Amino acid sequence: MSISAGMKSIYRMTISKRNLLEWTTSEEAEISAKKDLISYYKSMYINVILGVLGLILVFLNKQELISIFVFIISILWIIAPIVMYCISKEIKERNMFDELNERDKRYILEIGKRTWNFFKENINEKSNFLPPDNYQENRKEKLALRTSPTNIGLRITFCNIGLRFRI
Repeated sequence: MSISAGMKSIYRMTISKRNLLEWTTSEEAEISAKKDLISYYKSMYINVILGVLGLILVFLNKQELISIFVFIISILWIIAPIVMYCISKEIKERNMFDELNERDKRYILEIGKRTWNFFKENINEKSNFLPPDNYQENRKEKLALRTSPTNIGLRITFCNIGLRFRI
């Protein structure tokens, strides 16, 4: 696809000088794109042709080092539509929580509630509304009043979880 886009751009800039501002947003392209393997080969046909030409060049060329490099690149170009097809498949998400038995659901919710309560109790004006770095039970100062990006990310994550599970 990138070779095709590059060739189109060069043609429009040097020869036709038309449709230079023609474009499609990625959202529009995704909606209108066909997602079957044949469509990927049709849209990447130039890559496949260049890959086949590269393989022909390999068999005609006697220099081993260059031939190995061209062979690998040619094979990659030929299988590129298959790779694009495989990585573009939509992943169907499953709600794993619903598949758990009631005992496991209660256990996970209890851990979530305890973790949420840690953040709820320890994020306050004293800590500048930032999560503490750590909590140590056997110290005089139980909370370390410093934070890190990881702790802030955990707080945001648990806020989302708290909202999702209505904790």
